[in-house]
Amino acid sequence: VRARESIANAKRMRAEFIPWSPDYAAPIEKLGLAVVSADFNVRPVGQLVQSIFKMMDRSRFEIFCFMLEIHDNSQVLVNIANSVDEWFWVKGLSPLAIAQMVNNEQP
Repeated sequence: VRARESIANAKRMRAEFIPWSPDYAAPIEKLGLAVVSADFNVRPVGQLVQSIFKMMDRSRFEIFCFMLEIHDNSQVLVNIANSVDEWFWVKGLSPLAIAQMVNNEQP
């Protein structure tokens, strides 16, 4: 049953997919990095990425985080939010709405 549900979800998401269309004629000053996760809280993913974001060369990267789940107001979450350019809480939004937000944030 889970396999059928997963296949149905993948087909639905494929139908809503919006490809990013970069302007190749425009010079790229910074690369936009959008990170979508449910685990920016005190969990292994959150603890790992809080260090990664701090080590990235901010003159070359612009980082956007999209949080899919409820936040726990932990220090890990605060560290992540303070180390990225933009932070969005997108719990409850459709995959299509989130994809549009990601595309809109690209430099």
